[in-house]
Amino acid sequence: GLERAAVKLESFTKLISLLTSLKETMDLSELVETVIEQTGMEESYRSENTVESQARIENLREFITGVMEYESEMARMAEQEQPEETDPDEPVEVYEAGLEDYLFRVSLSTDIDNLDQDEGFVTLMTLHSAKGLEFNEVFIPGFEEEMFPSYMSIFEEDRLEEERRLCYVGFTRARKMLYLTHVNSRTIFGRTKYPMVSRFFKEIPKSCMNLPKVAPKTQDRQPSFGGGHQEKKTPVYDFGALLTRGGHPVELNDIGKKKTNSQGMSFESGDRVIHAKYGEGTITAITGQGDNAKIEIIFDKFGMKRFMLSMVQLEKI
Repeated sequence: GLERAAVKLESFTKLISLLTSLKETMDLSELVETVIEQTGMEESYRSENTVESQARIENLREFITGVMEYESEMARMAEQEQPEETDPDEPVEVYEAGLEDYLFRVSLSTDIDNLDQDEGFVTLMTLHSAKGLEFNEVFIPGFEEEMFPSYMSIFEEDRLEEERRLCYVGFTRARKMLYLTHVNSRTIFGRTKYPMVSRFFKEIPKSCMNLPKVAPKTQDRQPSFGGGHQEKKTPVYDFGALLTRGGHPVELNDIGKKKTNSQGMSFESGDRVIHAKYGEGTITAITGQGDNAKIEIIFDKFGMKRFMLSMVQLEKI
């Protein structure tokens, strides 16, 4: 009893001491990743194997991505504010990426139980928290593959059905208007992806949607993490354009269809395949038509790769 508890307490104390010492020598993103690894948080959630635990894993990963963006922004601000000539007697403002400062910047305080819907402010909440509530306008961002539904749910029917029910919950929170948005590109763990619109979009009756045809346009400035702006040319599209990777529009009925390679083999999202160089993997997307069709595969050992479907040689497992 007590002896066993003492051993665990000693192990915990050593871990906290280690992480405290690393705080002084590691970059913030490295520290966060080390904390998650050393405490076993992600492995613990993964062992639970539930929709809720998967959501927590995704939150951890998004937290790391947010920290990386914050570090980049602090470095950019420090570079911009560097004076050409430094007066040794004048104090210089230092932009340092610290954990306390990051948490202060991104902290959000929500209290669903005491929600006053008559107040004029935006309310942020999870789909689970939204059950039983209604609003005149509802926004569901991240309405794209591998976000909603999540990557882990795509290949398991039970999880996929649970997320479909959550999607219905989100839709029915809106009294008047429901807005669904997705991004042209998204950076996760420092890697840029070009996600496709959620498969749930295909299940919405067209009579319920307003999809104006808007030509692509550009914006010259985009908000940055610290509230400033940085110059950047980025395509801005209406949701009705239904982008695939690279910003090219695709027909709604083209999403998820089976496609055939030069060897006459047909493939679709979710198929397990094997490649001569990269080994086994899972198809996550097939886009385009004819010779322009592209296939995206997440390999077990090499991560995500993209190929021209007409050129790649694959075998189904």
